[in-house]
Amino acid sequence: MPSFHLPQVIVPEYAQGAGFSDIWKDFKEYPFKKFLQEVWGVAVDAGHTELTERDLMACCTDKTFAQTQKDYLSNKVRYVKVFSGVDWGGSDHEPAYRSKLSYTVHSIWGMRIDGSLDLLYAYRYAGMHYREIAGTIVEQHNKYKAFAMGTDNGGGQYYNAYMRDCGRIPTNLIIHFQYTDTKLILDRIPHPEANIMSLHRTDSISALIADIKDQKVSWPRWDDSHGFVSDCLNVRRNITETPAGRTILRYMKPGSKADDFLMSMNYAAMMKRIINQEPLIPNKQLVTELRGMFGVAIPNDIASRLGGHIEDGYVSG
Repeated sequence: MPSFHLPQVIVPEYAQGAGFSDIWKDFKEYPFKKFLQEVWGVAVDAGHTELTERDLMACCTDKTFAQTQKDYLSNKVRYVKVFSGVDWGGSDHEPAYRSKLSYTVHSIWGMRIDGSLDLLYAYRYAGMHYREIAGTIVEQHNKYKAFAMGTDNGGGQYYNAYMRDCGRIPTNLIIHFQYTDTKLILDRIPHPEANIMSLHRTDSISALIADIKDQKVSWPRWDDSHGFVSDCLNVRRNITETPAGRTILRYMKPGSKADDFLMSMNYAAMMKRIINQEPLIPNKQLVTELRGMFGVAIPNDIASRLGGHIEDGYVSG
C-alpha cells in the first residue's frame, strides 16, 4: 500500500505558538535544506557533504578497473612513482559513538609526471584476520611494483608490525600516519622501530578534497569505481569549540557509514606530497629527511614539471 511521510513541526520555537506567517517568512528567507532541518525538523544529509557525486564522476576515466590494470601491468601506461595507501579496519574509533562501520581498504595509485594520481587498484576487506589481510596487501603492493606505502597507525599496530617484519617491503619505505591536531601538517613521532608521522587530519583531508574537486586524481568509470569512491561522500564538516573557546573544524562521518577509501587515498596522497616536496608541507627539513630515507633524488627537470614549488610558501584564506 502507498505510504506518505508528513513532516510535523517539532522545533519548539515553531511548535509552540509560531504562526503560519512566521513559518512562511522563514521558508522564503532560509535556504531550502536549512528550512527543512531547522523548521520542519527533517534530517537532510544532502548539502552537508564536502563532495558531491558530480565531483566524483568528473574524475572518472572511460576505462574499467580491468582495462586500467592491464594497461599498467603490460607497461602500456607508465608512472613516475606508484604508491599504496592502507586504512586498517576499526582503527579510528571514537568512544562517543557506539556504532561504527569500518573496513580495511587498500588502494594503489600511479603518479603522473604532473603529480596527479590515477587509481590502479582498490580492495575492501572485512573482518580482523590481520595476518591474512596484511599478507594479501603485501602481495598486491609488490605485484603493482609500488614504491612506498602509507598506512594508518591507529588500531593497525598488529598489521603494521607484520608489514615491517615480513621482509617483503623495505621498512624505510613504509610510513605510518597518526591523525592529530598538531600545528604542523606533518611531524615526526619518535619510535624505536617504526617510521610514524603525526598528520594533521583537517589540513590533509582538506587538501585531498581540493585535489578531487580540481580533478587531480582519477579513477575508472563510474559503474566500476563508485563502490569505493562513494565513501568520499560520507565526510561531514563539523565545527566544534574547545574548552578554551577556540573554534575547530573537524571532518567526521556518521557511525553507520564508511570513509575508509578516502583515508586510504589520503595516506597514499601524503606519500606523493612528500616525494614531490609540495609546499603544503612547510616542514622542509622533515621532507628532505624522509626523501633521503626513501633514497629519492628527483632530477631538477622532472621536479620542475611536478609543479611549481614555492620556497617557504604558505597559503591562507
